[in-house]
Amino acid sequence: MAAFAFVFTQRRLDRLIGGRLRQADVVLELQLDAKVVVEASDTLEVSMDCSHCVRTGRTVIFTVGSASGACTADLARRHQAHPPYPGRIVERVIERGQDGITRVIYRLEYDAHRFDDAKYGPETRPWSGHPTWGRVSFTLVCPLCSKVLRTSAQNNLGRPFAKTCGCGYQFYIERREMPRLRWRDPDLDKWYDVPARFDAPENEWGKASRRLLAWFGIQR
Repeated sequence: MAAFAFVFTQRRLDRLIGGRLRQADVVLELQLDAKVVVEASDTLEVSMDCSHCVRTGRTVIFTVGSASGACTADLARRHQAHPPYPGRIVERVIERGQDGITRVIYRLEYDAHRFDDAKYGPETRPWSGHPTWGRVSFTLVCPLCSKVLRTSAQNNLGRPFAKTCGCGYQFYIERREMPRLRWRDPDLDKWYDVPARFDAPENEWGKASRRLLAWFGIQR
């Protein structure tokens, strides 16, 4: 049955490519020294609307090379049948720009159908049809001690903060909400940026982390 669902999802996506299939980019931007080696994970976590659950904001896990994603509702309730999420990673790129920014870009293609959230309704949890949150996992190799740091970036964190190796080398300071999200409207063939929700310097996440650091006598 699992094999049938896999083939069905793949064929469904193949029919939609070039048509009304939606696209989205999850973009991580880091100000890294050219000597720092960065590798992006094969897995990507994104908050998406799931038409099978009839719920918005479900965490979906995508894996490079897989023909479909996995809604985490399936992981939490294994006794209930949940088909593969109709989407996939079609491209993963790591590029170093002349501006000194290293960018990790995941491009997603997925199917989406409008619905009203079955639990909270459209007023509280409106359908968006695009990612609203993401977590990008990656590794950094320290140019001083060669230690490998496994870390991640996700939207709902207090900023700014520094990512530092155990030897004291500072990889980068994250000042903006990451990753950036953008999506393509299949009807207008136009790309839109998803507005940042946690980017304000004095949002609740930032205030809480600032109070915690101050309690330990740390200034940022």
